[in-house]
Amino acid sequence: LPCLTHAAGSIAPSFEGAFGATPLSSGTASLTTSGPQIGAMILSAGTKVIQSGFLSHLLGSLVAQVAAPGQAVTQTVTTGAGPVTLSIPAGALPDGTGVVLRLPAAVPASASGSNLRAVANSAVEILAGGAQPTANARCTFSFANANLVGFNPALFVVARYNTVNRTWIPLASTVDTAAQTVTVSLDHFSLFQIMQANPSSTVSTVKIFPNPLRPALGHQAMNFIYLPANSRIRIYGMKGRLVRELTANGSGMASWDGTNQWGGPAASGVYFVFAQGAGEKRTFDV
Repeated sequence: LPCLTHAAGSIAPSFEGAFGATPLSSGTASLTTSGPQIGAMILSAGTKVIQSGFLSHLLGSLVAQVAAPGQAVTQTVTTGAGPVTLSIPAGALPDGTGVVLRLPAAVPASASGSNLRAVANSAVEILAGGAQPTANARCTFSFANANLVGFNPALFVVARYNTVNRTWIPLASTVDTAAQTVTVSLDHFSLFQIMQANPSSTVSTVKIFPNPLRPALGHQAMNFIYLPANSRIRIYGMKGRLVRELTANGSGMASWDGTNQWGGPAASGVYFVFAQGAGEKRTFDV
């Protein structure tokens, strides 16, 4: 059981959780708990803080940090596959939001027949008291210590677990095979891990999300997954004018940030997506 010791004058709030509320006075105090939640506490001024109800005790070290006004938040935790570093830009979370980067207690398996294969012991969970970032966070996963027998690191992506559909969703990622890292931009906090995403053999399996793309709701990009490698994607407006052209990567994935060929924002409305790959063609509307 984790034991928390606090220096004199550092405790103002009371502890709350399954064990009840225990107000603490000034002085040195210790508390042993059987539950993982604490309402609010300050470990020491200006350092690691828990504000939003989450306590993570990992290998003897608390890994929670507060989002302070005008300051970015950076967290690192080490998985069995290697270190994972999360960087959240200043202002992306409400001031005072506690951020926890931790190893999950369990990792759901990918669905049968999925083209995703998990890299063992690479999963992390990001908690922010239910808050989601309003600007993209950056997360870099290392696979330097992973067992890579049977894997092709060039096809690695970071995948997010969708708790509603109970499926793993591959995200547009950047692989550095020399440094053995995979980097991804995140606009939603959840459970993540490194997975190998094998390209599809047909454009008929393509999935598009979020659809529609709504920047006002925090959407940063529209993703196209489960395509053949190097598929060609052309996005047209209602009048047939080409708005943007994309090429899927080796994992059969592409991402559209909502801009046109000249880098300006595309107008709100319905668009047609023409996908071509593996000798097939298909049209979708988004």
